[in-house]
Amino acid sequence: MTVEWYFRPEGDGVLMGMGKLPTENLDIQINNEMINEMIDAAVQRVPVLERASMLTAWTGIRPLTPDDHPILGSVPSVDGLILNCGWGGTGIIQAPIAGQLVAEYVSNGHTSTVDTSSLGIERFES
Repeated sequence: MTVEWYFRPEGDGVLMGMGKLPTENLDIQINNEMINEMIDAAVQRVPVLERASMLTAWTGIRPLTPDDHPILGSVPSVDGLILNCGWGGTGIIQAPIAGQLVAEYVSNGHTSTVDTSSLGIERFES
């Protein structure tokens, strides 16, 4: 089985999650099939979790782009709007450089630390 799965310590327990296929549905409901699939992935990767109990469950969407790269830069059709989104699961890890790049963009109209010209929203225009 190959699924995107993660876990980390959270308080006295473990927080875990699992990615699913892209969807247009923003109202994803938790269901037993989804929970069982995640438990199977968890136990396969960390067998001791078989003895764990579940406290709560929720679903949500992850902000991913079709090419798995973030969007960083201005929106040509909306004056003054600068996007910094689509980082997915790496958003927390990449936050320091993302903040630096946005600060450069706001101050200078472009970035200087890293060339972000390929990360504009225009790349998704048909």
